[in-house]
Amino acid sequence: MPKISFPLLLSLLLTGCGDNLVNKLENTRVPRNAQYTYGQVLNHREMCQETTWEKIQNDDDEDIIRVIYHCVLKPGKEKYAYSEQEAKNRHTAMYDEKMASYQAERQGKLEEYQQRVLAEKTRLKNLQDFMGEGRLDWRFLADNVNRNPDVETLIFRAVDKVLILGIISGRFIDDFPWRLDSEPEMTWVFSRADTRGPLEYLRQSELFVGTAENASDPANPVIKRLMEQKARYIDVCARRQAEYRENNRQAQALDSDIAGCEFNYQKGLQSARNWLEMVKNDMASTLTAEAGEKIAKSQDNIRETEEKIATLNSPETDAQMKRSAEHEAIEARQAYANSHMKKGEEVIIWLYNPQTQRFSMEESLLIETDADDQTHTSDLSFHKIFTAFVRGVKNIDDYTQVCTTTREGGWECFQ
Repeated sequence: MPKISFPLLLSLLLTGCGDNLVNKLENTRVPRNAQYTYGQVLNHREMCQETTWEKIQNDDDEDIIRVIYHCVLKPGKEKYAYSEQEAKNRHTAMYDEKMASYQAERQGKLEEYQQRVLAEKTRLKNLQDFMGEGRLDWRFLADNVNRNPDVETLIFRAVDKVLILGIISGRFIDDFPWRLDSEPEMTWVFSRADTRGPLEYLRQSELFVGTAENASDPANPVIKRLMEQKARYIDVCARRQAEYRENNRQAQALDSDIAGCEFNYQKGLQSARNWLEMVKNDMASTLTAEAGEKIAKSQDNIRETEEKIATLNSPETDAQMKRSAEHEAIEARQAYANSHMKKGEEVIIWLYNPQTQRFSMEESLLIETDADDQTHTSDLSFHKIFTAFVRGVKNIDDYTQVCTTTREGGWECFQ
């Protein structure tokens, strides 16, 4: 069955007039529901604000006659109850809600960034303070291992790089004079996770060398012990020299043996001094390099985070927040407008055949007007109207529980 266009429908409405053909249609029985006439179904619908019938005859072809039914639907609580004030309220509410959300989000980020800057500045101060005088005192380094996490990481990297992986692995230790059978061995036995131990060992080594070089007070317990240790070393050294002479049938004066052992002892001390100086130099350069990297990184982090804070507080960010909130508000207003049409009208068109004197339903339409006064036409099933009539639906809100409408899909009824 050919469809009549909406513009043609409007044209026909402007030229039509009523006659008995309308009454004939009103008294026609509904197909497959012959207990009802079209007039019974359509003339007393309480959800219709206005009901009219039109008889239209085409000027170009008098045999083409149409009868058209109109029902202007009453507004309900929701359906066809569009309010410009409510649309504005939806817009304002969404704008305020989004702005509050954006402000809270920005404030949260500002607090996060401010805490980050504070932490970085504290870390930077710790590193800069550490790089002052005294950083190569072994006790100072050992005491800072568990005191400050930023400095602890720095010390660990230096100890791991200079000591455990480098110098101590094979230099000096095996030749130092205190490696005697009667003394505890000073061999390096530390894991890579041990930071304080190597530093304490270095402190003790430096203390030993310094005390041995300045052993001027025999009453001092430490000096006394060192002197006893030295005497044992000389004694063992001399006996080994004597054994060597005897085994090799060589004659040599005892004082010469003692002088040679004293020389070896002093040579060992010098080796210790040289080794400790080398370790200290390597530690100094490593700590300087590692701290320099950490200080530069911390300064970069502070600068980048302060730039983020400045961006969040900038007029550009304020403007962007307002634009985003306005966009959301417009969408909320449009969503309200889409779901609340201003006006709805049902139109049913029958084509009358003068030869057979029968009517055939040509088209059934729902014509809605939106908030912008644009019309939207969709198909409407007469069966849906009939279903609402049989169920005794009396208002548009209950009607929409039977039949719902969308711009795209027209009416959808639930039975």
